[in-house]
Amino acid sequence: MPAKVAGAIDLFSNEVRQNPYPTYEAVRKYGPVYFDRATKKHFIGRYSDVKAVLGDASLFSSRTSAVEQTFVGADEDKDSLRIRGIRTMVRASLTTKRVATLEAFVRETSAEAVRIAAAKPQVEVMSDFAAVVPAATLAMMLSIEDVPTAKLLEWTRAVVALGGELRSDRTSLMARLKLAFKGTRDHPLAPAFRECVAYFQAHFAANRESYVDAWVTQAMFSLADAEQLDADAMTDIALTLLTASAESTTSLLTSAVVQLAEEPWLQEFVRQSDDNLRSFIEEVLRHESPVQRRPRVVREACEVAGVHLKPGDELMLLVGSANRDPEVFAEPDRFDPDRRPNEHLSFGFGPRSCPGSQLGRMEAFMVLRELVHQVRDIARLDPGAPLLQAESLTIRAPREVYVRHGVV
Repeated sequence: MPAKVAGAIDLFSNEVRQNPYPTYEAVRKYGPVYFDRATKKHFIGRYSDVKAVLGDASLFSSRTSAVEQTFVGADEDKDSLRIRGIRTMVRASLTTKRVATLEAFVRETSAEAVRIAAAKPQVEVMSDFAAVVPAATLAMMLSIEDVPTAKLLEWTRAVVALGGELRSDRTSLMARLKLAFKGTRDHPLAPAFRECVAYFQAHFAANRESYVDAWVTQAMFSLADAEQLDADAMTDIALTLLTASAESTTSLLTSAVVQLAEEPWLQEFVRQSDDNLRSFIEEVLRHESPVQRRPRVVREACEVAGVHLKPGDELMLLVGSANRDPEVFAEPDRFDPDRRPNEHLSFGFGPRSCPGSQLGRMEAFMVLRELVHQVRDIARLDPGAPLLQAESLTIRAPREVYVRHGVV
């Protein structure tokens, strides 16, 4: 029976943040369940084990994940009227039919974003490009028409940076953010943090008739009328949407543009057909998973990979490791834009898979299609320089990457 490996692998170093994949390989090889004494968490890296835990909502709770708890609900909250209402709202807001109605808006917004970026001699991938369309789409869904995109991105960075440190219990993200006010007064992002919360609280207190075209906000008000949501809960949902957007589509687009810049032949590959572009996007999702880690808590005594776990044990599922498991993906470290099948776990698996996966894929598709057809010869300004990754160990997204290009 395999034993838990303890004290041999460092999953928290800056080296891991920059390049986690050698460490992931060690977890898969020597674990397969690595127990970290400092955090008291069990790290799991094999594809089969990660997929099994993700798919079993009866044994493994998502109560330590702010995003999943808000939108899907922890198992402990399955009878809550609030959670059931939010689940209904999310399903109604992100159905295939609803997402399809966004197609024209996302296409037009993508074309304009690329046009503006293409007018610049050099582009910072995330702030000038990758974050723009997801932010604009979210603003439309929430009827945020008076906030510039730059301000929305500043708020997102503040919520991710300050709210991310408070995801250790089952209270809502909004409740944890309130607790942070006293302790974050001197943080450089604290003003933006407070400004964001104040804006949304005032926003949801405004005349409801102003939200006739914003179906997410309309859905939240329907829940409020049924006394399932209050102003703080609606703000909680809005803030969680901000973090979810930053952690998924924006990171996906950033990694995709970097991949195109570093391997120029891919630019022609994705220009050839929409099928090629879709396949390319799926490989970016696998190769550089935007969300690298997902937390779970054991609800009942069980075994994972032959390791006994007891109720209350905390797990960290290494999605980025699972997506490079050689038992599932041939030559997993090689970027293959035509990889098929490509059953990665980047959007989760089972009952708690990401409800916004269709929207994220559509946004990435529209933006990248506009990019490769409006510009050519995308290249990094400093191709030999190492990529600076996000501060979080959970998010995989290169920061401050500049590219140059030519206009088609």
